[in-house]
Order: sequence, then structure tokens, then C-alpha cells
Amino acid sequence: MGTQTGAILLYSVVKADLQSKMDEGHDDAVNCLTWDESSDSLFSCSTDRHIVQWNLSSGKVKHKWKGDRGAIYSVCLSPNRRNLLSASRSIKLWDIETRQAIKVFTGHGTEVTRLLCLSPRTDAHEGLPNGVEGAADDDAFYFLSAAAGDRLINMWCSNADRKRDKSALASFSLPEEPLCVDAWLATTATVDRRNLLAVVTREGKLHVYEYHLNGKSQKPLQPKMTVLLATPGVKKETAKPIMIIAACFNSSKQQSILFAHGSFLKPTFEQLPYSSKETEVCLIRSETHEAQQRLDRNVTKVKVPETGGDVKHLVPAHMMPAQPQQRDATPQKRIKVSGGDTRLSLGERLGIEAAMEVTSSSSKEPPRTDSLAVLLSQGLQSQDLDMIGNVLAKTKKSVIDNTVQKLPLQSIIPFVQELSRRMNARPQATQVYLMWIKSVLRIHTSYLLTFPELIERLSTMYQIMDSRLLLFGRMSRLKGKLDLLLSQVAPVDTEISDAVSSKPLLVYQDESSEGEEDSVMADLRPANPSDSEDNWKDLSDDMEVGENEEEEEEEDSDEEEEKEREQRRRKGRKKESSSIEDD
Repeated sequence: MGTQTGAILLYSVVKADLQSKMDEGHDDAVNCLTWDESSDSLFSCSTDRHIVQWNLSSGKVKHKWKGDRGAIYSVCLSPNRRNLLSASRSIKLWDIETRQAIKVFTGHGTEVTRLLCLSPRTDAHEGLPNGVEGAADDDAFYFLSAAAGDRLINMWCSNADRKRDKSALASFSLPEEPLCVDAWLATTATVDRRNLLAVVTREGKLHVYEYHLNGKSQKPLQPKMTVLLATPGVKKETAKPIMIIAACFNSSKQQSILFAHGSFLKPTFEQLPYSSKETEVCLIRSETHEAQQRLDRNVTKVKVPETGGDVKHLVPAHMMPAQPQQRDATPQKRIKVSGGDTRLSLGERLGIEAAMEVTSSSSKEPPRTDSLAVLLSQGLQSQDLDMIGNVLAKTKKSVIDNTVQKLPLQSIIPFVQELSRRMNARPQATQVYLMWIKSVLRIHTSYLLTFPELIERLSTMYQIMDSRLLLFGRMSRLKGKLDLLLSQVAPVDTEISDAVSSKPLLVYQDESSEGEEDSVMADLRPANPSDSEDNWKDLSDDMEVGENEEEEEEEDSDEEEEKEREQRRRKGRKKESSSIEDD
């Protein structure tokens, strides 16, 4: 057993006790161990980038060498006991005697965490794929590799003709990251020459693959059979899935699978015959650990009170210290308890808190974000949809960010699931829900990245996004066509409106002329309307006098014109007489 400190502990199965401790080989956590029964050796790899070969008899380091530039996660001994495989960012094949790298395999994008060597067939030439050079090499063998976060398992061949291999012989497609891998190779004596691979994924399902080693496969292979377990679902209870934790092929029986399910502390083992005719097998089993818990609960002497459906959960809102608050200056009344006991009962305390809440709600203060976080966490735990809806009705960005920041970590994933469910049920309120989702992704990014089942929990949101993106192209094309149609209809409507309407387009009015007319009318209008009748005669007399004067002036002007004409005539006559005298 490897430890985080770099020590290796050897336990005796017979004595059920610690036999020895080897702690002089590694400086960091031990990631993998593999036995070599033929030479009484043990190989170990660590995060300190070294591979160590131990002597089990003495408990000392036999050989130690640097395996890679990064941490080494897995080691595997070849079937011929002369080579060793190590896995880091790449896979290396080592010669144990010289401790030199023979070949490098690069086919994964992340750290390789699992290696599994496959036993050779009875005929060494028969098991190698067609078209691969070095098929006559007796030391060649097959092995499987799996990487962290990768949904592919690759199969390789260890022929040493090329120093570097970048393409695998075959790839097996998985719906989730693998947890347990086991393979079964057919021999020459086997009637059915199918090779099988069993993989247990993180979902708790068992997938079985069939493959033939007759050359490189162009596409990843899909599972031939999938095994899953579930509870019977009695009465109104829905069936729950049961996790499969490990699986391997039974060597005593041909093509039968031994798998374990349930709890890691008390697993249940079953054996299932393999049949390629059944693509999906669902086994109905009862959860044994729950039945044991019910039995123990009935036997115990502690009585558990029965509660109804209406339960109010009181939990702390967050782990951050609250801001200092200013107390109200109004004195509060103290409640006196009759008798010598000064302690308050739970009912009285709840009544005091309710009264304080009523008085605080009557004041015109904005809602506090810590109270919203408490309501949201209580609503998520008690599945109170009205309480959650009241909190989600807030649209102010600062309130949303502060509420999400003060939300407990254990409520983040249920909150995101509730938001995705509401987006699916109420598409018209998606814009508000997107503000909450954006705040959660921005504030709690580090926690969401550490959650292993994030993709499975957010599957509903992924489906909503995919469906909306699928319709986005069609809606864009429809909008373009409608805009084009409306742009062509708009000019026709304007022409019709111009032809029909007879109202003037523009009306101009001079402000100065209006002012002058108003001033003239004001001058003509009498100051006092009552005096108009009295002054009417005076005005008429004045007007007559003015007319007489004008007539006299006209007569005087006529007389002057006559005099001027006479003078002109006289001058003309004098000129004529003077001209006659000269002649």
C-alpha cells in the first residue's frame, strides 16, 4: 500500500497485520505499485518523477531511476517480465535490466492514469495484427491505456521496431470516464475467437466491448452490451440506480463477468453470463445497506420523533462574518417570565423573533442580501417553490451578486439545477434566470471545476442551450426575410398616404406681423370702454375739421399751379418776339 508521504506498507493477509514499512525510496505520494513474483521484486512510481524497484526480502531499494519530466501515475509489468511500462503525459516502455527507454507512446491529451497489460496467446505470431512490422517478435504484447478526463481507451502493441508510436491499434468510446478496466483474450483453443473488454464508468454502468486483433481500426468501437442496476420502485417510489463499482472476467468460466455493486464498505458480488444478443441488461436489485439501516433503526432504543410534511429548516446562511449593525434607539420591552426560571422556551423565542421581523419589515429599508441567501438556502432544502421564486424575482445586479456570494457551497449545484428546471418550464423568464446563472458561474467557478459530476447535473441546461442554438439559424433567416418584406412594403404605404392626404405639409406664420397688428389695434382701442359714447361727438367734430382743412389746402395748391402755368406762357411769348426782331 502506497502512502502520501512516500512510504510503502506491506500487510500480511494471513496475520492481518503490518509486516514491514519501506520509506527510503520516494519523497512524494506513491501513485501505483506492481508485483514481480518471479524475482521477488516490487515496482513503484511516485509524483516525485522516479521509478523504484524494491527488494521485498530486505525491504531496501534495488534500483531507482528518473522516469519522466512530470509525475508518474501508473506502472505495469509486461507478461515476459523483462519490460516495464510507465505512464505520465506519455507512455514509456523500459528495459528492466538496463533501465533504458525502448519506445514512447503518445496518444492521449491528458495524464495517463491507468495501464493494463494483456496476456499473450499461445501462438505468438497469431495474436499480432496484420500489417504490423515485427510480428515475429516473441516479446511483443498488447496493453490498454486510459487518461484523466478522456472518454477513450486505447490499445497498443509493444513491437520495438519504431521508437515512437502516435496512433493506437484500436480505440473504445465511453460515455464517461472509466473507473475499472479488465480484458479477456481468446486463445487458440477457444472456439469463439472474440476478445472482450469490460469497463465500469463513473456513472456506475458496466460496458462490454468486442474486438478482433486483425489490424488497425479506423473508428472508435462502441459497446456491445450495457449492464445497469436499479431498485424495484415499490408503490409511488421511483426506481433509483445502483452503482456498479468494479467488474472483471471470471477465468474459471468462459465469458462470464463478475461484478460488485452497492457500497464500497459492504459490496455485493454477482456473476453474469455474457451474451452479445442482449444490448442492454437492467437488473432489479434492492439496496442491502438501506435495508440493514432500517433494521438497525427498528432495533435501536432511541426513538425518532415523527414529523409532518411542513418542516422549517433553520441553517446558517454563510460562513462569512456579518457586518456590524446599528441598533435602534427606541427602547425594547423586556419580557418577564413568571417564576424563578428565567429561561425562555422555544415557542417564546420564535414569537419574539417573529415580532422583530414584523417591526423590521415595516421600516422602509432595502432587502438585505444575507436574508435573501438564507431564504434561498431554506427554499432549496425544503423544496419551497414560492420562496425560491420570491428570491429569483430580484433583478438588481448588486443584489444578485451578493446573494450568490453568500450562498453556501452545498447549495450551489441544487440552485443551478433549479434554475435550469425553471428555464425549461418558463421560457419567458429566461433573461432573469440567465442573470443568476451568470453570477454563479463567475463567482463559484473554482468550486464548479472541482465537482466531478458537473456535466451530468447540468445536462438539462445543455439540452436547452442546444435546442435554442439549433433554432437560432432558422429564426435569423426568418427575421431577415421579414425585414426585407417590410422594407419593400413601407415605400408603397407612404405613396398612398401622400396621394390621399390633403393637409398642408408646412404652415408658416410671421411672428413680427402679428405683433404689429396687435399694437395697432391696441392704439385704436379706447382705454376706457365707458368713455367711448361721450367722446364720440368730439371725435366726429375733429374729423370734420380735418376734412375742411384738407379741402382748403387742395384749393390753394390748384391756384398756385395756375399761376405757374401763366408765367411759363409769358416767358414763351417773349422768346418768340425776340427771335422775330432779330430776323
